[in-house]
Amino acid sequence: MDFDEFLATGREIATQLVGLTVEQARAVAANYPDYQIDFVAEGSAITADLRANRVRAFVLDGSVIRASAG
Repeated sequence: MDFDEFLATGREIATQLVGLTVEQARAVAANYPDYQIDFVAEGSAITADLRANRVRAFVLDGSVIRASAG
């Protein structure tokens, strides 16, 4: 896969995670071993670098409230 394909798939993964509990989201993440899926507390500081195979899932009260690829 090239950069754009990795990023597009990452966006699809991010969409799947929103609304799930962390446990459910980790089960979904296990289906994507080529991706680094980070669970981050909402409001935490994050780096601004872009990685096509990274998805960040932002967690509040045990649920993924938003997610982003890159």
